[in-house]
Amino acid sequence: MLLHPHHIGTTADGRRYIRINRNDLPVYTPIEGEYEIGKMYRIVEGSDVVIFATGAMVWKSVEAATMLKAEGISAEVINVSSLKPLKKSEILKYTAGKKAIVTADESTKIGGLGSAIAAQIIGEVNL
Repeated sequence: MLLHPHHIGTTADGRRYIRINRNDLPVYTPIEGEYEIGKMYRIVEGSDVVIFATGAMVWKSVEAATMLKAEGISAEVINVSSLKPLKKSEILKYTAGKKAIVTADESTKIGGLGSAIAAQIIGEVNL
């Protein structure tokens, strides 16, 4: 398998990160520049709701944002391409002023994107 350079990242302590995309889904990690571990990428801009998504659920979230737009709801989609580290400042930046926070992932009941996002915003966002 040939990896695009944007699929490879390095943490500050020298650990390597390799992104592998499913061939039947669009790539939402930026190709230009170097991939930054822990950075979240805005895929769709929105003002009412923010959807944090990871993996195959990014594409589903983009589709959901399109359907919500037809209903008059402006949904922002954020690609959380790596869960560790998860930057609190990034989460708070994207949740500011939103009426709802949604997470979309394919993980287990414990330890998924939803609990990671919730742990970062508890006590910070006035829900």
